[in-house]
Amino acid sequence: MIKMDEINGSSKLKKMKKRTCVAIADADYCVIAADTRMSTGYNILTRDYSKIIKLADKCVLASSGFQADVRALQKVLAARHLVRC
Repeated sequence: MIKMDEINGSSKLKKMKKRTCVAIADADYCVIAADTRMSTGYNILTRDYSKIIKLADKCVLASSGFQADVRALQKVLAARHLVRC
């Protein structure tokens, strides 16, 4: 369990939140980019982990944050067939 005093300082949560996704859109286009590194603290677990997945022909999900939560969201969307865009 994470204590409240850890949240304000150098907490375990800070170490798990170092991911980046960005999207830019206009009437004719959309550009989505994300880094491919998965790390915890100073340890790089892999440099080849995509944070962008294709849900449908014209729909993608770019996600950042705690990897287990992201994977759970992807599974829920697939299970409920809510991937219609």
